[in-house]
Formats: sequence, structure tokens, C-alpha cells
Amino acid sequence: MPLRTRSIAISSVCADRCWTCIARKHGIDGAVLSASAFALRFFTEDHAADRVLVVNLGGDLHRSSIAEPLLAPPAGSGWTLAWCSEDPAYGGGGVPDVLPASGHWLFPAESAVLLA
Repeated sequence: MPLRTRSIAISSVCADRCWTCIARKHGIDGAVLSASAFALRFFTEDHAADRVLVVNLGGDLHRSSIAEPLLAPPAGSGWTLAWCSEDPAYGGGGVPDVLPASGHWLFPAESAVLLA
């Protein structure tokens, strides 16, 4: 499915908020996770509704832990998967369990994942 369709899907996931406005007011920060993956965190006023977009341009990224503070969930909560480019609606292989019960991070090859 074309990138434009995926962009529309991400926009609809975040339709309840103007993320560019939030990023301007409360900030956005990024970090390199590997040679082919990075994360962008969109901050909100009290951090309770922060979002993290992880983009992996390489092969599957498996980690037992990631020493990156930007991936820490908001206080008193955990991340949930809000959107993934691997959704079959976009021709992907299925939505992975990004943080399964085993505690190992998994970001599929050539994908983008939005955590909320």
C-alpha cells in the first residue's frame, strides 16, 4: 500500500490531537536505537499522553533491553501498540507483539510502530 495511505492511517490514529502543535509546545526528541532504527518521542504537557514512533529501516530488531530513556513509558503506565505499518491492511505480515510478556523488544524489519 502506498506511503500516502499509511500517512493517512497514522493521521487518523492521532486525530484527537494536533501532534505538530503538541510537539511545538511541549517538545519532540529523538534517539538512534541501532545503525538502522530510531525513535521519536512526542511530549505532552503532563507526559501522560506521550507517544513514541519507532522506525526500523533494517532487519528485525530484537533487544532484551534498550538503554534509552525516551522509550520509558509515562509514569504509572505501560506502552500499548497504537499503530504498526505491518498491519495486513497495508500489505504487512501482521502486527507483532512489540513488547511481549517475555520482556524482549521486537521491532520488525522495515517497519514503523507507534506506541501510546
